[in-house]
Amino acid sequence: MTTCNRISSLLLAQLLRKQLVVAAALLVTAAGSAFAGTLATTSLAYNDGAGPDGGIWRGSVTVSATSFTNDEVDAVVDFAVFPPGPRFQQYLDDNGYAGVDPSNGDAVYAYQISSVSAAVPGIGSLSVGIDASDIVSLITSVATGVAGEVSPTADSNQGGTSAFWSFGNPVGVGGLSSILVITSPTVPAYDTLQLTSGIAGPNPSPLVPSPTDSLEPFREVPEPVSIGLLMSVALCGVSLRCKR
Repeated sequence: MTTCNRISSLLLAQLLRKQLVVAAALLVTAAGSAFAGTLATTSLAYNDGAGPDGGIWRGSVTVSATSFTNDEVDAVVDFAVFPPGPRFQQYLDDNGYAGVDPSNGDAVYAYQISSVSAAVPGIGSLSVGIDASDIVSLITSVATGVAGEVSPTADSNQGGTSAFWSFGNPVGVGGLSSILVITSPTVPAYDTLQLTSGIAGPNPSPLVPSPTDSLEPFREVPEPVSIGLLMSVALCGVSLRCKR
């Protein structure tokens, strides 16, 4: 019985430590995302343990640059990857956005320009790097219906090197873009992002999620609550064996 009690106490201590670590990670994430948009913090994003936000494929990057011609940009680009299934539409519905999921069963790679504090003469384009072998089904945008939203006037695959969106009506200070979307059946990796206002753009380019050529299955890690439940079940099993 003494050995069983020691095992039970050890498992309980491990469970408590794990829950404290999870709580601390959530606090750090919340603090770091205080000014991020809903896309950067969505709980519906894909989590395989390899994404930039504690393993989750969501987050934001800041682009700040000034050119020798005094063109300027200072803006945030939020992003998230939604696995195949209904989650992107659920994200749109949960936030009261007007758009419809265009993925047709593929994963959705979503990006949105937000928190624009400087833009001279205005943000005219955004692109995300892809490789010639990467599998891309669709490059498009989804309108949210939010006041001040700017939709791209063109989107294209630039010779198998980037997904490209251009804004005939540039995104200015205080503005935001529609949700810029790549759909693909593939799991994510990192590639470069470019955002331009005139000739001002990031150097070096930040990294964001991008489709790949890998058709391996989307596999998600258990959520913290699920891990806690599994450990609780294991603890109960030890207790029952001790009683017997």
